[in-house]
Amino acid sequence: MQGPLQQALPEALLVAIDAPARTADGGGQWFAVEGLDASAASYRLEEARSMFDAVLGQSIEANGFSDRLEAVALVCFSQGADMVLDALLTARWNVGAAVCVAGRLLTADEGRGPVRTRSLLIHGDGDEIIPSDASARAAETLRARNIDVQLCLLPGGRHEVSPVAIEMAARFLHDHFSGQHSVQ
Repeated sequence: MQGPLQQALPEALLVAIDAPARTADGGGQWFAVEGLDASAASYRLEEARSMFDAVLGQSIEANGFSDRLEAVALVCFSQGADMVLDALLTARWNVGAAVCVAGRLLTADEGRGPVRTRSLLIHGDGDEIIPSDASARAAETLRARNIDVQLCLLPGGRHEVSPVAIEMAARFLHDHFSGQHSVQ
């Protein structure tokens, strides 16, 4: 996912963090999904915050963007998107832009201070793992917090980062960092 997207923003830093733990199917996870009900999800997400923040902070610092967060774009899928949505809601990372594919908000925690991050939530309406209404609810919550967010539901899309999602993300990021601000 990073290659075509990074090409869309030559002056910005694209951060797509892999989750540290591997799953049986080769994917990654920030927290275990077994027995994941609402209270367990919130607790597990809170436990993963410090690790997520440390990995993200190290990546930003290693690339020389610590003093230019407005030039950083976070792009994540599934649990990575969950972590980014949480970081936005809690105002822990005020980066330039975020693209979250197939994510959900797992906590109602809110941070203090404004969040300037423009965000695009992309979700397939045929997602069998995380229903697309999770992104719709996340968008409503972020908007209520005055976060600039766009929601794009992909007809028939599954729990994946499809070529259409990559194209939408690239256009969103290019438009954001070039000052055009449009996605369709």
